[in-house]
Amino acid sequence: TKPLILVMARVDKLKDIANVIEAMKYVVEEEPEAICEIFGPIDDKEYYEYCLKLLSKLKLNKNVKFKGVTERPEVEYNRALIVVQPSLTEGFPLTVVEAMACGKLVVATDVGGVKEAIGDCGLLVPPRSPRKLAQAILKGLKDTRLRKNLEVKARERVCRLFTHKRFIEDYKRVYICLLYTSP
Repeated sequence: TKPLILVMARVDKLKDIANVIEAMKYVVEEEPEAICEIFGPIDDKEYYEYCLKLLSKLKLNKNVKFKGVTERPEVEYNRALIVVQPSLTEGFPLTVVEAMACGKLVVATDVGGVKEAIGDCGLLVPPRSPRKLAQAILKGLKDTRLRKNLEVKARERVCRLFTHKRFIEDYKRVYICLLYTSP
């Protein structure tokens, strides 16, 4: 089967979809069968058109596909070998946590709260660095042992830190702390 790389993000400049498109140029040089599927709404039609032109310019129309919105992201995550988050900026990236919950290797840009979400369970690269993004993707594709190890660690991290029960406990703790420390 063809190695599947997945991006779950709206099509918008801040999500830097062009970064992953450019990275795929380098990925395909070493893994010609690699496919990248991008799921998410088109928030910026002008930027989407730019991305389509970039795909044509780099001759990646067979390797990179815009798939639109999905109502079942977990199904798509589970089809992928690697999930990529190529953003220029992030708050706390829920898509990263969702992918980790599915036991997927995440390759992401080191922006905002990404490092906090991933910990040591994924591969981080600087933003707007398509060559480094490609190198990390290729490392995940080629090094099965590393990928499997990080997948297990990612799932364990989510189950330990990002559960509904943990969220409620943390929320209660903050609420009680504020209740007893306010004047």
